[in-house]
Amino acid sequence: MHYLGIDWATDKHDLCLLADDGRILSQFVVTHDLAGFATLQDHLKTLPDVRINIERSDGLLVDWLVQQGYNLYITPPHILAHRRPTRVKDDKGDAYLLAYLLRLDDRDCRPYSIQSHTVVHLRQLVRAYDHALKEQRRLSNQLVYSLRQYYPVALNLFTRIYNLIALTFLERYPTPQAAQALNREELEQFLRGQRYAYPQRIDTIYRQLQTPMPLASVQDGHVEYVKLLIPLLRMVFHLATGH
Repeated sequence: MHYLGIDWATDKHDLCLLADDGRILSQFVVTHDLAGFATLQDHLKTLPDVRINIERSDGLLVDWLVQQGYNLYITPPHILAHRRPTRVKDDKGDAYLLAYLLRLDDRDCRPYSIQSHTVVHLRQLVRAYDHALKEQRRLSNQLVYSLRQYYPVALNLFTRIYNLIALTFLERYPTPQAAQALNREELEQFLRGQRYAYPQRIDTIYRQLQTPMPLASVQDGHVEYVKLLIPLLRMVFHLATGH
């Protein structure tokens, strides 16, 4: 049996191959592309039995190794960090440690679980949805901060500032001066056009917009940033809601 440790990186991967008795047979680096994967295959094709330990369970390299039918194990980076003899990360040393732990049949070397295409697809969708929600929160917080600097009344008009109706209102009326220039009929026409679900609140919204408010001495920078955030939030909203 042979044991291969792979220290994963973005552009290249350090590898260490151990014999069954623990001898280092080779240490080498492959690039993260098809040529690098072919180099790896050249190293392994003459070995009758090889087990591979790598730091992560996703990515093109893992996908390729699974497609080639290799016996794959996963030891996550945070676990590897605790098993490292020093606190300083060394790619070459980590590749050796991954192979060494696998040779010892260490409990932290978990067999890779091959999943169906449907399960993988669903996991990808869930991960994308989670990322979209986090991005929505991040961008919304930036929008809230900017509006508080010059246009705080806009934060009280609708339930959520990242909803499409709120974004469209800010796009149409990006300053408190533009909003105050609205008469009630124009506001009602805008809300009806956006299919606003609470017509009983139109008078309240109008009073809020007409209430005198302090104005920032300089607001142009905030206005431009809000205009930049609106299409980003609109795109993330569609991703997060599937609409």
